[in-house]
Amino acid sequence: MRLFLSIMLLVFSAKVVAQKQRTIDSLLTELKKAKADTSKVKLYIDIANEYENNEPETARQYYRKAIILSEKVNDRNGYYKSLSRIGNTFLIQGMQDSMLYFSERALIVARELNDSLSIGISLFNVGIAYREKSDFDKAITFCLEGRVIMEKKG
Repeated sequence: MRLFLSIMLLVFSAKVVAQKQRTIDSLLTELKKAKADTSKVKLYIDIANEYENNEPETARQYYRKAIILSEKVNDRNGYYKSLSRIGNTFLIQGMQDSMLYFSERALIVARELNDSLSIGISLFNVGIAYREKSDFDKAITFCLEGRVIMEKKG
């Protein structure tokens, strides 16, 4: 029975990896055809999301491209998402200072956008960065502020 379960797990894992690679390949094909506009920013973010958990450095390359292009085409939502998500790649690798830097920048943009959901998420991300830095007072302050906003959003 153990052998059967091990084989099934291996087969399932191989299928997941193959599907993920097909998704990345498809997005990269779209990227080659994309014009330098908000849709290309979204493609960069989507590609980075696919790499984020397993290859955070590769994800950061695409988030940086999204940041640069979003500034160029004035895509504030893409800019916010890129800043927010790039912060997560640093969390994955235990790079708290970098996570805090990008999370604070994302919070500034979220406030400029006046998007309460993004503000709430960003407050939590800043709080998590402070928690990882063992600055628990600041972590609690930011997370509680984020909680108030998120509770209002339901």
